[in-house]
Amino acid sequence: MIQEPTPTDIAYLAGLLDGEGSICIFRSTHRDGSSRHWINVTIGNTHHGVLKWIQSIFGGRLASNAEQYKPQNHETWRWRVNAKEAALILRLVSAYLKIKTSKLVLQLNFKSILSNIANLTQQNPNQLTNLLGVKHRRDSFRKKSALSSRNRTGF
Repeated sequence: MIQEPTPTDIAYLAGLLDGEGSICIFRSTHRDGSSRHWINVTIGNTHHGVLKWIQSIFGGRLASNAEQYKPQNHETWRWRVNAKEAALILRLVSAYLKIKTSKLVLQLNFKSILSNIANLTQQNPNQLTNLLGVKHRRDSFRKKSALSSRNRTGF
C-alpha cells in the first residue's frame, strides 16, 4: 500500500473490481518442470485518471492496451497487482464485493490447497489419493462457481 486507504476508498475499489475487474490464478512452468501459481487482480478502464488514483493508494502497476487500440475505440488501461499484493487487496475488498465473491473464495482457498499439496508431496510422495481428493474438491468448487455465475440474477 502506498497510503492508508479509507473505507470509502476500499468500497470504491471493490465496485470497480466487481464491474470492470478480474481475479485470476496464473501458473508458470520452469525449465526444470516445477511450477509456480499466483493470484492476479486486474481492473481495466478507459479513464486513465481513476486507475492512477487506485495506483496512488493501493500500489500496483499500470499498463496501456495500446497494442489493441484502434481509432474507432477508446484507448484502455489496466491496473494490476500480483501475488501477495493481490491477496492483500482481495482481503481488503472482501466485505464489499457483490458479484465476484465466489471468485474471491476460490482464490483464497486455492492458495491453501496448493500449500497442502506441496506439504503432502514433500512428506510422502505416495500420497496420490490425497492429492486426487484435493483436486476433486477444487474441480467441484470450480463447477459450482461457474454454475452460480451463470445463474446469477440481480447483482
